[in-house]
Amino acid sequence: MNVACYMLVFDRATEIFLQQLGAGRAYTASGAGTVFALEAYIRYERELRLGDEVRITTRLVDRDRKLLHLLHAMHHHASGARAATMELLLLHVDPSTRRGSPWPAPIRGRLKALMEAHRRLAAPEDERLKIRIRRTT
Repeated sequence: MNVACYMLVFDRATEIFLQQLGAGRAYTASGAGTVFALEAYIRYERELRLGDEVRITTRLVDRDRKLLHLLHAMHHHASGARAATMELLLLHVDPSTRRGSPWPAPIRGRLKALMEAHRRLAAPEDERLKIRIRRTT
């Protein structure tokens, strides 16, 4: 697979995550809000060939009022070996102003519950992650 193939698979995983969160294409089409990608880092670990079946896992690493830090992992389906990871920093945007805005209350509630569940999935290798959400006091 070339770089574009990895990007397409990770992009689809992001869309599925956002859809399950209630912030997918229907949310964007409603005019309530949209999501912009601010940063993305891909780490290639093993070769995949075009046509290989893959499994994607997605973990919410961190969040704040406007931002989400996701970690996708792509695994070769047959062997289970991790082939690549993608870190992603997403910003919730008000489409009328094209500026970052807080997540609406229903999505904030889902994010809080998801963050509590995903916090248990943290791993020592998280220290190698590139993205950090900076907090101001």
